[in-house]
Amino acid sequence: MIWQFFSQYGFELLLTLTTGGITLCFRRIYQGVRTRADEADSIKEGMRALMRSEIIRNYNKYVEDEHYGYAPIYVKQTIEEMYHTYHSLGGNGVITNLKDAILSLPTEPKESKGETYYDKETHPVYQSEPHYKNHY
Repeated sequence: MIWQFFSQYGFELLLTLTTGGITLCFRRIYQGVRTRADEADSIKEGMRALMRSEIIRNYNKYVEDEHYGYAPIYVKQTIEEMYHTYHSLGGNGVITNLKDAILSLPTEPKESKGETYYDKETHPVYQSEPHYKNHY
């Protein structure tokens, strides 16, 4: 009786099982691809947030800090590279203005009458402790 059932409906049964197996495989592949895409989006958002934070930190340091008022060339190059990556990851908005403000700064400190415009006793470069400790 079982043998008769398989001989009569075996092909349909085999076709149904094969179709179901292929569907299951495609579903698992799709779920894996979707999970990887979600992970990639999370990494992308995290990188964008880190770059945004670093550009803001540099803006606060070089533009708003009264001890600076200039940005060394290596800082400008780094900011430019970070901004291009930030922008390619979908970032926009206020960061463009911050980047432009940093890039518009001179690369050397201003001098007045042969001396720099800052006081060497209070300038963070000449202090034994980093100046950021005063801000937190």
